[in-house]
Amino acid sequence: MIPIREYRSLKWIHRICRFAGSLRMVVLLCLCLELMAQRKARRYPAGVDGAGNSLTVVEVVYPEGAPNDLRCLPGRDYVLQKSRGGRVVSSETVVTLCQTNDQAQVDVTVKPNRIEIDRNGGVQAGYYFSSAYQLSPWRPLSMEDCSFFGSGETTLERWDYVTLRAEAWHVDAGADFASVCEADPGMFRYLLPPRVDIDSLELEQRRTPLGSCALTLDSSGKRGFVTWGKPDTRDPLEIKVLQARQGVLLIQVIDPGRNKAPAASWVTADHVELWMGARMDGSKDDVVWQFGIPLDEGPVQVGYGKPGRLPGVRRWAVRLPDGRAATMLRIELPPQPNMFSDGLTLAYSQSEQGRAQKRIIATSRMRRGVGSTMGRIGSVLIRNEAGDHVTCGVVNGALEITGAKQKPLIVPEFPVNQ
Repeated sequence: MIPIREYRSLKWIHRICRFAGSLRMVVLLCLCLELMAQRKARRYPAGVDGAGNSLTVVEVVYPEGAPNDLRCLPGRDYVLQKSRGGRVVSSETVVTLCQTNDQAQVDVTVKPNRIEIDRNGGVQAGYYFSSAYQLSPWRPLSMEDCSFFGSGETTLERWDYVTLRAEAWHVDAGADFASVCEADPGMFRYLLPPRVDIDSLELEQRRTPLGSCALTLDSSGKRGFVTWGKPDTRDPLEIKVLQARQGVLLIQVIDPGRNKAPAASWVTADHVELWMGARMDGSKDDVVWQFGIPLDEGPVQVGYGKPGRLPGVRRWAVRLPDGRAATMLRIELPPQPNMFSDGLTLAYSQSEQGRAQKRIIATSRMRRGVGSTMGRIGSVLIRNEAGDHVTCGVVNGALEITGAKQKPLIVPEFPVNQ
């Protein structure tokens, strides 16, 4: 960031105070003005937004106070000013850095229509995050966070809030990798189904399809893991996944070439697979489960493990704004096997004429019964789900990302390891 200019105490404030005398209201006014004069401000040019407004970010630095971990005592504010024809037309705070006992290093960088916040170190040294926001209109763009322990266990997450894609790399304790918090091709990798506070029953009643407010998978091998069969970039298959409130999973499947003939079994029919349970090596079948859910009407099947309860499933047909037909599944997840279980991998199995499995697209490269190859049901950090950063709503007949959950963005919020 390149500072343009710095404002300091103004001489006219002191002149007013010098002639104020003993008038109580004037004295109080002078005290307020003196406090205001202690603030320092710097200005950073931030380019132009899509509406043609000139953007400037003003950094306001407050005097140091006693750190407070219960409420935010502002240390720095970043105020976005929009101008037209040399005149400021709007001004609002977009980022606030609090004075806390965290003692982390927080750096803010302003770029054309973009602001980046990096946090590292501090009392809770076991994580860092780096996030980027578009300034106008205000919306989250991306975030990278990493949680690590002295034992060597590390989880790196990268979130794309434009496509709602979250990808994670995990290393168990004792694994031999060159550096901490860097993606390595040898690391176990998985996708995180986004979680947003959405009323799934209302979506069902209105037959609302999923739009940008969901994770998207396909058969190309670039969006999801092809764990069986070969990738095919020409296949129009599209799968969208969203975690709604109260443990509900929404899955939308567009598969124009799907098999309509009777299948030999649920395994060779078009179906959704869910893996749940403990993400540990050597996990037994009482804490690792697989469920098979036919895309058409049919009972939920148990493919592996000894679950105490089956998922509840409802299906209905939806029509997308572009005319494509889709099948929607609303799946009520059963409780995990125990309080230490947080595994979740979702897969869609395409049928080969009802005789065999043609292709499986999944959120991790799950191996049968191996809990350590499952993905995670949510972020490794608290208050770090998709719904903590984006808002979603119905736009033009589909559930779309509509904006940012936080404005201003308060840093830090102490997102600690779960």
